[in-house]
Amino acid sequence: MKRSEKLVVRSQKSVVGLIGFGRFGKLLAEHLSKRFSIVVFDENGKNGLPEIHRFASLEEVASQKIIILAVPINQLQNVLKKISPLIQKDALVIDVCSVKEKPIAWMKKLLPKSVSILGTHPMFGPDSAAKGLKGKTIVLCPTRISPTVLKPIFLGLFKEGLEVITASPKFHDEQVAHTQALVHFFARSWNEIKFPRTIISTLSFERQNEISITLMNDSEELFLDMHRYNRFSKEAREKMMSSLKRVDSMLV
Repeated sequence: MKRSEKLVVRSQKSVVGLIGFGRFGKLLAEHLSKRFSIVVFDENGKNGLPEIHRFASLEEVASQKIIILAVPINQLQNVLKKISPLIQKDALVIDVCSVKEKPIAWMKKLLPKSVSILGTHPMFGPDSAAKGLKGKTIVLCPTRISPTVLKPIFLGLFKEGLEVITASPKFHDEQVAHTQALVHFFARSWNEIKFPRTIISTLSFERQNEISITLMNDSEELFLDMHRYNRFSKEAREKMMSSLKRVDSMLV
């Protein structure tokens, strides 16, 4: 297909503004480009941006009717403050943070009241979704969004083969404190031990090692954010540490 033909096809699609083009932003763009034209802004510039997507200024990306925020949690408030005066009054803003209470509270506080807000947490990443999205799970926290706006989003997610779960921000954060943050905590702790390679091993050890290696592909920034910004993570860690001590005491 010639470049001019690509531009015609691209112009026929609705446009999504994507802010953030890290590992997960790249995954989003790859799948969204099947149905949308993607304009991207990343503070690190357009390095690694495929030709199918277009790099644009923050002002242009923030002026789209649909805006997806794929930035680290610790950067979200600053991004919201920057885009708030640039957003169309009827825009839809979607975040993909792995914590929901604080990001949603920030969006409600910092974005214009006319803007629709949808909190999401795709329960997968570039590694687990390497072979596709079918069978993967995404959590939605509908916050300030009408049924007419939400319905086509549901349908689009179902068409991708995703299992869709709706939850309150609080319930989401309570659950992922154990099912995600604690698992990452254990994986990083496991990795810190630096087990030597050996020919004498067990299948369970190899599986645990594989999980740890996979999770270590995620950035330290993501790991820190999912603990620092989820008020339930500390309690989950404390329960785990207490459990380890109890089990260890059995061996004395």
